[in-house]
Amino acid sequence: MNNFPILSLLTFLPVLGMVIVLLLPKKQELSIKVTTLVVSAIQIVLSIILLMNFNYAAGGINDASSFQFIEKFRWIDIPGFAWIGKIKIDYFLGVDGLSTPLFF
Repeated sequence: MNNFPILSLLTFLPVLGMVIVLLLPKKQELSIKVTTLVVSAIQIVLSIILLMNFNYAAGGINDASSFQFIEKFRWIDIPGFAWIGKIKIDYFLGVDGLSTPLFF
């Protein structure tokens, strides 16, 4: 569970579902409804998995070490511009005790 990007899936799966629905012809109402249902069901299952695996004893909101399900990697790394310097932008997701219920 440590390497599974559950937060990224919960965040971006609705966007993917929206793009799929936008690409479907308007006449295919059943396909649109089924796609919406499947994406919503996956969201609910992932949210339940997140809630069941969340350690409530370690969940706090004041300490950075209390974040769980952390996903972090270097997204943009530009060694340097003459007028700006280095540019480093990280992709960082994590939940704490306050934000966990918001995913459900």
